[in-house]
Amino acid sequence: MGQDTDILYADIILPLAMREPLTYEVPDALAPDMKPGQRVIVPLGKSKRYTGIVRRVHRKRPSFKGIRQILRAEGSTPVVTERVLTLWEWMAEYYLCSVGEVMKAAIPSGFVPDSSEPEKELLASDQRKKRKSKAKPSEENREYSALNKLSEVQQESYQTIVSGLSNKGVVLLHGITSSGKTEVYFHLIDEQLR
Repeated sequence: MGQDTDILYADIILPLAMREPLTYEVPDALAPDMKPGQRVIVPLGKSKRYTGIVRRVHRKRPSFKGIRQILRAEGSTPVVTERVLTLWEWMAEYYLCSVGEVMKAAIPSGFVPDSSEPEKELLASDQRKKRKSKAKPSEENREYSALNKLSEVQQESYQTIVSGLSNKGVVLLHGITSSGKTEVYFHLIDEQLR
């Protein structure tokens, strides 16, 4: 790191196998809201763009030339806490991998796309939202209405889980592979979505 400046910089974790987060300049428009844990879109190489997570915000100019700017922030609220960022760093050290690889494994792929073309992914996401908003309520829930009927044993497990959750708050559903646990989970999820 170099000297302190008036310019704000951010170290960005990208979902790649890189030893260290990359440092980007924070544009003036984004500076007031920039915080660790926030999602941002950054350029990498000549034409690629990635969604990354801000690790640290500082005013120390890096020693290298050609610092690129963050393109945009995805909301002003951090999506990852400081505690989780610290855990990722510990995991990277323990498992001998990069923090970016831990991030890629820890966050659902739709939440932080690692696509080199996030604009296409964001555009597709916007189109899905538009289609969903045009859908009638009955069409919107159609995919959840096609549940298989529970067997007698599954129904008994379902009732035990519902009862256990209301009494204790924690329940373990134990069973061998292909015993029908997933179908019970589907019914429990369906109940919560209604």
